[in-house]
Amino acid sequence: MKILIAGTKWHDNLLDVAAFGFSELGHKAEIFDDNLKNNALLFSRVLGRTPFRRKADEYFRIFQDKVGDKLIKKVEEFKPDFVFVVNGFHLNRKAPEKIRKNFGIPVVTYVVDDPLLRGNWMFDLGGYSHLFVIDDSWMPYLEYFNPENISFLPQTSDHRVFRPLGIKQDYEVGFSGNLSLRFPNTPSGFLRAQILNYAVEAGYNVIAAAPNISDTFEYFPALKKIKYFDKYIDHEELNMVYNRAKIILSIHSPQFKHGIAPRVFEAAFAGAFQLVEYKPDIEKLFPGMPTFKSKKELLDQLKFYLDNDQKRKEIAKKMREIALEKHTFKSRAESILNIIKKHE
Repeated sequence: MKILIAGTKWHDNLLDVAAFGFSELGHKAEIFDDNLKNNALLFSRVLGRTPFRRKADEYFRIFQDKVGDKLIKKVEEFKPDFVFVVNGFHLNRKAPEKIRKNFGIPVVTYVVDDPLLRGNWMFDLGGYSHLFVIDDSWMPYLEYFNPENISFLPQTSDHRVFRPLGIKQDYEVGFSGNLSLRFPNTPSGFLRAQILNYAVEAGYNVIAAAPNISDTFEYFPALKKIKYFDKYIDHEELNMVYNRAKIILSIHSPQFKHGIAPRVFEAAFAGAFQLVEYKPDIEKLFPGMPTFKSKKELLDQLKFYLDNDQKRKEIAKKMREIALEKHTFKSRAESILNIIKKHE
């Protein structure tokens, strides 16, 4: 089977991860990067920071039309059996509808951000054959736009990159996540910074891959003391962070109501021990994963597991085994193909 994978390459490297997962099943996959350089997109971004929001939206729709035209041309050239779109907020509904009509193939999308956070996106998602979403709390309102064509499919990450390195764990606590306090990241930035600050004020030695952490120093000055990377680092460097800490704090963006963030899968593949901010899906995806729901639980768990090396190592090993058995993209690809066949 030939599969065209479309989306934005910078989005957790999911395009390459998906291509590898489908190829492991014996399929031929090609990638279409929809993050095209275009004046309409530039004008949209500039105007979006001004009172002229309506004009910004108009330019963004022009950009989406251009991306859609290029995707359709790629479909004509590659002749895939189906198109798999990761997120796809650079596309409006015209492109998937036209591809389905003109080429008679499914066009599905993997929704990895809450559609409530982006303009017309929920309406645009109605153009797809099927939606796969990483948080089932998003499914009820999407059902109105794409009835009976929505499935829960947790996100994952790249198990080829995130892996144990066998290096010294020279930090007690590690963290990965954007700490920007600028819209639209303000709520998640404050939440993550507040939780991380509890560990720092408790005296733990912390390393953090935390783009925009400097935004938080006005509110949480203790965070200045930690070892941090105030920028996006590549996945190999991020894997080093996971391997250097005895405990990784995995803190979700507030867009996750039930599901879990890709950081959890990254750290699990890396063989890291995690304390995860509780979400209902953690129990079914990683049975036995330690979680916390409050400041007290967080600090109690940190002390307990730092005092119990063997227990910590046993749990980390078990979580990695679960990740490799159930949560590679090869497993996700099998689920996607099975569901598509049922809906043909």
